[in-house]
Amino acid sequence: CSSDLLCSEVVDTTDAVYSLGINDDFSFELDILSQKSINIFMYDGSVEHNFLNPNMLFTEQYVNKKYFLDELNKNKHLNKNNLLLKCDIEGGEYELFCDLSNDVLNHFSQLTFEIHYINNNISNCEKIFSNLNKCFTLFHIHGNNWASSHEDIPDVLELSYIRNDLVKEKKALEKPLPDLLLDSPNNINYPDRSEEHTSELQ
Repeated sequence: CSSDLLCSEVVDTTDAVYSLGINDDFSFELDILSQKSINIFMYDGSVEHNFLNPNMLFTEQYVNKKYFLDELNKNKHLNKNNLLLKCDIEGGEYELFCDLSNDVLNHFSQLTFEIHYINNNISNCEKIFSNLNKCFTLFHIHGNNWASSHEDIPDVLELSYIRNDLVKEKKALEKPLPDLLLDSPNNINYPDRSEEHTSELQ
């Protein structure tokens, strides 16, 4: 996940970043810190890290919805409205996003995350998209070509959302996807996946 897939003007006003699932790739977090000195709260129960940068606050912990809400409350971020959430938790996004309240969602100015196992979870995908669309506008989508697909729908999608009140004007996407200026194949040995049919999931 790259910070290039965020609205940079909104990043400039971000109060804090929550990054759920980092494994051994924290290029996204370093990209953010190159733009702004800001606390980044990182969580992953599958790895150990000891970051020297005082803004990179890592907890060796898998995150579910209750833990996530407790962390927001503990860090006193439920009184902020410019948080950024990056999420890659291998299917845990269903429990997290399906019924996260609008009150909580509206604390985030941008979301960027992967949604996994789509073709086995169509109804839950619809719940997530319906829930997010109340507060956010989808502005970038990319199919992960490591995953399989069914009827041209990738099994893993990378999504970026911005909160509705930060959108001045909405226009239908006219250029084809993937965007060659922004996107690159996750697996460089295969061509990037066409996303002509991903609108069916919105």
